[in-house]
Amino acid sequence: MPPDLAAMIAEVADRIAEGQYFDQFVVDVFQTGSGTSTNINANEVIGTLAGAHPNDHVNRSQSSNDVIPSAIHIAAAVLVH
Repeated sequence: MPPDLAAMIAEVADRIAEGQYFDQFVVDVFQTGSGTSTNINANEVIGTLAGAHPNDHVNRSQSSNDVIPSAIHIAAAVLVH
């Protein structure tokens, strides 16, 4: 991936983590399954804002079954510490 595109994706992800673009996350967090809808929503928002392809550049073809549980575990660890 070109370094400038990777930097833009990281910048957009940081802005989202800071609370920007909250209105773009329209999928209810209470859902069944592996969190695919949440993962796709995040990839689409980041991709659109960064000028990147949601699957090829942002998601990098990762499985929602890996992404969502990892995100939950990392968030829990951060909150505990």
